[in-house]
Amino acid sequence: MALTIQDWSGLSNYIPSQAEITAAQTYWNGELNTVVNTSIPYWQAELVLAQNSGNAPWISFVNNMITSLNEKVNMINEILSNLGMDELIVQGTSTETPQQIVARKVALEQVKIAYQTNLITTLNQGMALTIQDWSGLSNYIPSQAQITAAQTYWNGELNTVVNTSIPYWQEQLVLAQNSGNAPWINFVNNMITSLTEKVTMINQILYNLGMDELIVQGTSTETPQQIVARKVALEQLKIAYYNNLVAALNQGLALTIQDWSGLSDYIPSQAQITAGQAYWNSELNIVLNTSIPYWQAELVLAQTSGNAAWVSFVNNMITSLTEKVNMINEILYNLGMDQLIVSGTSTETPQQIVARKVALEQLKIAYYNNLIAALNQGMALTIQDWSGLSDYIPSQAQITAGQAYWNSELNIVLNTSIPYWQAELVLAQTSGNAAWISFVNNMITSLTEK
Repeated sequence: MALTIQDWSGLSNYIPSQAEITAAQTYWNGELNTVVNTSIPYWQAELVLAQNSGNAPWISFVNNMITSLNEKVNMINEILSNLGMDELIVQGTSTETPQQIVARKVALEQVKIAYQTNLITTLNQGMALTIQDWSGLSNYIPSQAQITAAQTYWNGELNTVVNTSIPYWQEQLVLAQNSGNAPWINFVNNMITSLTEKVTMINQILYNLGMDELIVQGTSTETPQQIVARKVALEQLKIAYYNNLVAALNQGLALTIQDWSGLSDYIPSQAQITAGQAYWNSELNIVLNTSIPYWQAELVLAQTSGNAAWVSFVNNMITSLTEKVNMINEILYNLGMDQLIVSGTSTETPQQIVARKVALEQLKIAYYNNLIAALNQGMALTIQDWSGLSDYIPSQAQITAGQAYWNSELNIVLNTSIPYWQAELVLAQTSGNAAWISFVNNMITSLTEK
């Protein structure tokens, strides 16, 4: 597993559900309507007053407010576009690669940062005007309907972060710490920090909505200066969050850690595990109670004959059968470990799972290589003894169990494993990563040989 490709296993954590997409589209379409039909017309009228007054700082401030609102329109359109792209993913009709999904989400966060930064600069410019004009302040107080829609949206976001996103990355942290991969550990810690900052930001947004609600209800005691100050503070909090999020996402994009996304393809189902256990326990019983005793008796005959080549061959057959016992025990152990994964009680890391499966395949290769050498040795004997041939002919019950087991294996390879790696090949070719393409092609070749 020397391949170093991007790990996108946590990407689904950033794709909202259809319900979340619908709520967000409602919220942001409402915001867009307010900006286009209320805010921009207000400041355009304000610009006429400023120009008539001849007050250059006021004119500059109002022009900057209009620019800021146009940037907000662009930002909202980008948000709505992203929600539409996420909707295609949820519907299963998206053609985006993982890299393209991450790239557009990073680009959106950068658009948000640019907007929030320019808005703060403009608001601070307005606060510094020698003639304070708060007549447009009401333009930043949402209606009760907008407040309610926003509270629904942000409470939903908060629930997702607290109950889905943070627990996911806490589990990732355990995997990262087990791997000992320092950059991965650092990235995951930064993602958890970013999500904690998002919780803080959302709580502040909800607090601000509550304060705005008091204004709408006519029970607020805030001065205009205090209202502007808390809105500026909220925008600064948003900027800090988005800047840190972009840094964390870029760090993740630069990571070269193991990709275990296809590992589940090598974990059998409970039904397959049960069939495997029945088959290999039957094989173990045959080796211990039939095959080894037969060859031990054959060894007595060979030793009595004094034929050194025959003695050597029989000893090698007994050694091969002992190796088969070890191999079967390892197969049964692996099936037991896979059963823990299926039942959700496994404590193995992906690295440990791959390591034991690789070790098992190496054990099988050693067994089969030694068996072939022993059988070739037997075929070269000058005195042919076929009396033990029946030992290699299974009973009808063993044949039936073997057919069921290997037909199940064939079905998995044809209908699960090969289609999975063919889909991986499309992703690999899209990425242009030559090492990944070569690896996936070799996996498909290996499965065809299987």
